[in-house]
Amino acid sequence: MFKDARGHAVTLSEPKALEAYERALYAFHTFRGDALAPLDEAIALDPGFAAAYATKALILTTFFERRFMRDALAALEQGRAALERATPREK
Repeated sequence: MFKDARGHAVTLSEPKALEAYERALYAFHTFRGDALAPLDEAIALDPGFAAAYATKALILTTFFERRFMRDALAALEQGRAALERATPREK
């Protein structure tokens, strides 16, 4: 099992997806750049990467506009299978 930059286990099989995920978190935490594009990249590289779906949904909910809630729910639905196999922290 792989670990993220904070040492937490993540469910994935493609290391390049983790790199994209870390770029997304950096963009989100520093308010620099697009945090969603790297998450989409991570999901494309590894459709089983549960944390990428959960993080995408979380980021979409921070936009505080109702229209983004549909996208957040869609991200969770798209990642349902991955999230069912995820670690407790990813869920």
